[in-house]
Amino acid sequence: MTGSSVLVSSRKTGAKFPVRKGFDNVYLPKGISAAARVCPSEVNSKNPVSISTPRPNDVDPEVIVYELNPTRASLLGFLHEGPMTGWDLLQTVQGTIGYFWNVTSSHVYRELDSLRAAGLIKAGQRGSRSKRPFTLTAKGRKAFTAWINQEPAQELIRFPLLVTMFFGNHLEPARLAEFVETHRKGHAERLEQYRRIGAAAEDADPYMHATLQFGMAYEEAALGWFDAQIGTPVRDAGGSAQRGELYQILRSLASRRPVDQS
Repeated sequence: MTGSSVLVSSRKTGAKFPVRKGFDNVYLPKGISAAARVCPSEVNSKNPVSISTPRPNDVDPEVIVYELNPTRASLLGFLHEGPMTGWDLLQTVQGTIGYFWNVTSSHVYRELDSLRAAGLIKAGQRGSRSKRPFTLTAKGRKAFTAWINQEPAQELIRFPLLVTMFFGNHLEPARLAEFVETHRKGHAERLEQYRRIGAAAEDADPYMHATLQFGMAYEEAALGWFDAQIGTPVRDAGGSAQRGELYQILRSLASRRPVDQS
């Protein structure tokens, strides 16, 4: 899984090893690599996986693999600040990383169950309204440390308006202009929200501040793009033949192959 980290734990010694995942295997650190390999499809995200494969005599007989994705890891990160209920975590996620990392309420509770089953967090006694606080365990701290030390995956852009804009030659200009205006308003509101957060969190640590700066810079750049589209004269997009030629060029660039000029 792209962007995930794996923590390898020895049942015999309790030693923990952060590892990198390849496309076909989970690769263990030097000195452990010959001990066990497991395909990502074999890693159960909710429960540890015991690996029983031929290994050198100096390697512990059993290795347990835990898998963390960014959502699970972020929950562990928030719990470093102290116990929180599922509702507390959901509200914290939505008010912080929720601006750039989409997490639903069902996702939060599902991941909490996974983390608890893996022993990375523990649940306390139910309080009012059946709310139950979760606490980070020592194992959870080590799992988070393993994850945070891994190189993050590259971001994936999903911008529905850009898909519509790309095929804008199939729309009436006035209709497309409506879409642009609506989305511009949303980005303007988000920028104002970021500015309010910045004013209220002047003493935030530099890492939170850097994240907020990115959000504001992104929205400012997006608004500049929107303003450039509004009022821009509509040009002839050309016929399907021109589009076909362009697609051929783009396919070639995407695959890093030279364009067939014949």
